[in-house]
Amino acid sequence: MKAACRILITTILCAAPLAASAASLPIDGKYGNKAGCLYAKTGETTGEDDFILLTPEDIRSAVAFCEIKSIGKAAGNKIGTTLSCADEGEEGNTTLSADVIRTDQDSYRVDFSDGTSWGPFERCR
Repeated sequence: MKAACRILITTILCAAPLAASAASLPIDGKYGNKAGCLYAKTGETTGEDDFILLTPEDIRSAVAFCEIKSIGKAAGNKIGTTLSCADEGEEGNTTLSADVIRTDQDSYRVDFSDGTSWGPFERCR
């Protein structure tokens, strides 16, 4: 087997457990503001500072990305989560807990353990 093939196979096998470690929120679709929903639809960002998007796998803004690592029990309109967050320009990740809160039929808010809140996130159409 050629060295390049061995490296590729090793990379794929080593990365597989990392991908399996993420969790998914039990939400139906993607939620965000106008800039976040445009990104969800096209993969293109407008460069706006208020970019915000909530998907079943992550929460992102113009300056931060948080992967959902685990999900606790839902209580009423709240879903407890553990997140691994990276801020733009910073090295390393921070682990935070956050509640994903359904605020009405088509929107969510995220309240982080550090006291910050993102949202509301409206359903992307």
